Amino acid sequence: MKEFHKTPVRDKWVLSDIQVVRLLNSKYPLLYSKRFIMRARHVIATFIYILVFFRVIYFYIRQFFVIKASEQNVSSLILSSGRGYDFNNINKLFEINEYININAFTITDYMEHSRVSLSTLIRQYFLSVYSFNSILNLDLPDKIMLLLLSRGLSNISVYTYLRSFFLTFKSKYSNITVYTDGAILASHAASTSNITTIRTCHGLIEKIHPNSYPEYETIYVYAQEEKDHIMDNMDKGVKTKVHIYPVEELNSIEKTVVFFMANSINSVNHKDFNELVEMFKSFNYEILMKVHPLSDAPKKLMKEYNFATHNWRDILDTSFVKEVDGLDGADVIKKYRPSFVVGWDSTALYEALSVGSIPINFIDPNSKHDGRGIYLVYEKSLKWPDDKRLIKDIIYGNYHHKDIISSLRDTGRDTIINYQ
Repeated sequence: MKEFHKTPVRDKWVLSDIQVVRLLNSKYPLLYSKRFIMRARHVIATFIYILVFFRVIYFYIRQFFVIKASEQNVSSLILSSGRGYDFNNINKLFEINEYININAFTITDYMEHSRVSLSTLIRQYFLSVYSFNSILNLDLPDKIMLLLLSRGLSNISVYTYLRSFFLTFKSKYSNITVYTDGAILASHAASTSNITTIRTCHGLIEKIHPNSYPEYETIYVYAQEEKDHIMDNMDKGVKTKVHIYPVEELNSIEKTVVFFMANSINSVNHKDFNELVEMFKSFNYEILMKVHPLSDAPKKLMKEYNFATHNWRDILDTSFVKEVDGLDGADVIKKYRPSFVVGWDSTALYEALSVGSIPINFIDPNSKHDGRGIYLVYEKSLKWPDDKRLIKDIIYGNYHHKDIISSLRDTGRDTIINYQ
């Protein structure tokens, strides 16, 4: 069995499942202990390969029952998640005119724009099986092996189709550029087809692993810590350019606080929320609320994320709260210039601190931070209700706003608390 060192680019897609990546990044010895060797893995894989073959044939037949879209000049392909906010960052960075939009996780969306030949699919099927088999020969923990096998039917067949699609699309539009966030399997398929692939991250990212991360042409991230992490964990010789989204410091702040609501009611402690709203109300702050972007997501996506629509006004006391619509986090902060931004481990808390608003993080006391994140929001934000006294002192003017911002940026929350 081969040692697990550097994975060839052509095989990285096999390890791109998010649960596999988390296990690869885990430092807990138990995850890497092998109580038994998966002697039957190749036998199991053989049955998977047979099923994959028939599924690939199904994809070939299925494409002829999908009505093809008509397009002439296409220079860009946007792989969206269906969440509704994929275009925000892309539009801020690029001027894209001739493009098509594909839901990255819906095979029939790809079929609308190109038909793949049987010979291309069959050839790619054998290449995908070869890659999968190569990873099975590595010295990997049992948990990872079981994850690979349990998801093999879906991942091998989908990757086979996606790679065939991008090879075909590339032959038709030689200068095509793919923009995406989060569609990792499709990103592998596009980048290994010699298509310029750009990732515009919508939120703060988790730790990556060099043996599973796609070789994007360019990546846009939020924090310097994220850029450093990606640069440190890419294979030598990879020429990916990593950029940080540009930010502009607020030249002034208003007596305003913005709440960026959580995507689940289970994350919100009613008592603590109402107490914080009452405190800002008592100091005559304008109180704004921005609901989570998934609130307007399609029903299919909401079901996939097990997300239920909440009317926060029916659940919490928001009688003195004005709801803000239609803008993403950065735009809301730029427009209203709040003194404070409140969230639940939200990217908005990073965006607030980066431009000069004080971030306040609501954290469930029972929540556990598992070290997956790179930029640690909970270390760079004040906490409610733990820091209630400090927040009141800031409002009273006992601490300078800019000093709190500088301390959070440079050394984090603990330094401020220790010097109180």
